[in-house]
Amino acid sequence: MNLTWQIRKYLVVVILPALVCLIINSSANGHYHKLINGSTIYHAHPYDKQQDNNSPEKSHHHTNLEFFILGFCLFVLDWINIQSLQNTF
Repeated sequence: MNLTWQIRKYLVVVILPALVCLIINSSANGHYHKLINGSTIYHAHPYDKQQDNNSPEKSHHHTNLEFFILGFCLFVLDWINIQSLQNTF
């Protein structure tokens, strides 16, 4: 019972606000990029909308540091997911 309460508290205090922030960010800052190979990707982050050309495809660029940080975050999330799966079995 006590563990169940702790998990619910964690979900309400941490996960719920994070999900709300993700939904708001996706709604306010979501945009498409056309890649060199012709594929189109969708992602969301704040960017300078004054440079926006009112096209569904945006032309702002990302620095190597931004790509590094994104890759690192994805690595950490994958590692956490793998660890949780290992603990399940």
